[in-house]
Amino acid sequence: MTFREQFFENFLLRISTFGEFNDPFEMIPGYELFKHDYKTINSILKNNPNEGDAYYEDYMDTMTGARASLGVICFSSKLDNLLMWSHYANNHEGICVEFDAESPFFNGQYKDCGSSLFENLDYDTKDIYDNVGTLKKVEYSNIRPSVIETRALIDDTKSWLVKSKEWEYEDEYRIILPLDRSESKKINDLNISLFKIDKEIIKSVTMGCQVQESVKKTISNYCSKLNIPLKESFISTTDYKLDIFDYHPKNHSKYINMYNIFRVTKY
Repeated sequence: MTFREQFFENFLLRISTFGEFNDPFEMIPGYELFKHDYKTINSILKNNPNEGDAYYEDYMDTMTGARASLGVICFSSKLDNLLMWSHYANNHEGICVEFDAESPFFNGQYKDCGSSLFENLDYDTKDIYDNVGTLKKVEYSNIRPSVIETRALIDDTKSWLVKSKEWEYEDEYRIILPLDRSESKKINDLNISLFKIDKEIIKSVTMGCQVQESVKKTISNYCSKLNIPLKESFISTTDYKLDIFDYHPKNHSKYINMYNIFRVTKY
């Protein structure tokens, strides 16, 4: 069973964890110390002995702190962005699911659930959960978030919402959620963490312009049973853009003819 089929049958959203992102800068702020000369670095270390004396302890705490207990689900506000379809929807052969951003899932359903992983730690976990449980817009910047003390990384989640301006085309929104509220499943030989959602928060499904006709019918059957509005995209005849219409079983064949050549590239 493909993840697409799993989604329609179980309404599962995959949550990404530290180390699973395609951007190597994710969850790794810059280190403020390295901006200074050797003399200044020594002075800072002297005034912050935690940096020198407990570095490895801090490292272990960091890797078992927020990064080990929280994950991220990523979204975009752009339905017709060509790069998003190419990068994240299997070269336009996948689907785009539209969600209701006003639903409880995105607005505090998991806000007050303190993770059991933090019960025995000797620091305040409030900072960790300031960014948990609510959909937030990603900030794009040329400058990386930075820390002075490595211990600050233990409960850092703020930097998880900042990315390079190179990614600005995504217009990304994120929700950070506790992993101990997810369920683990093996799909396509991969063990992944998933969150179950209510199908009522799905507003529509849009199929990519490379989805084959037979697959469109299968997706249509799923959406019809669930009463989910279905759309499909086609290559524009004049511009570098997608034309998006309400799905109709005759649309696919309608755009395969001598007057609409290449609006459909996979049959």
